[in-house]
Amino acid sequence: MKNFPKILTIIVCFLLTCEDKNQDDDKQYEYTAYYGKSLRVCVQGKMELNIGTDSTITGTWKTEAVGGFSENDVGPQIGTGELKGNIKDGKFYLQMNPGFIDNNIDLTGVSFVDEYSGTWVWISFVGLTSSGSFKLKKK
Repeated sequence: MKNFPKILTIIVCFLLTCEDKNQDDDKQYEYTAYYGKSLRVCVQGKMELNIGTDSTITGTWKTEAVGGFSENDVGPQIGTGELKGNIKDGKFYLQMNPGFIDNNIDLTGVSFVDEYSGTWVWISFVGLTSSGSFKLKKK
């Protein structure tokens, strides 16, 4: 009986740890970007999306160029950063480089079960510079 409080504390801590891990897993997505209208993968990585009760989205991303593509092809969606956006009328809107109007990657898409898909566009100093499609798949 003397050990009951210790055992109970260990069980509660274990359950809380498992719950936090599952909540973090729900936020993790694999990001795949495709170049232009092709099915050629140009960027791959991970995103963490935090969707608020008010439909705002915040998070982080970590990606790399693949298939011989570079930042000259796909813009500033390579490396790491923060993202911001929202969900409105069944669509979601994300900016991979919030705060930059003239050198940003905008993602626009719709949600399916455990997956988002849509289009990405690179808006640079000269306007629309490059674009393609993407998928975000829950891990």
